[in-house]
This record gives sequence, structure tokens and C-alpha cells, in this order.
Amino acid sequence: MEVIRLIKASETAIVASIYADTNEVMKMIIAKNLGL
Repeated sequence: MEVIRLIKASETAIVASIYADTNEVMKMIIAKNLGL
């Protein structure tokens, strides 16, 4: 059970970091499109 919990936690962390990276990229693209 503990191993499954650890895997789930690491998956969540990976997804969260990917989402954060994507969010930063989107902000940069939006800023470029606005000419900032």
C-alpha cells in the first residue's frame, strides 16, 4: 500500500511540475503576443 501511495504522490508531483512549466510558457507566449 505504501509503495502505491508513493507512486501516486510522485505522479502528482510530475504532473504539477509539467503544468507549472506549461503555465510559464503560456505566460511568455501571451506576453510576446501582447508585445510586452
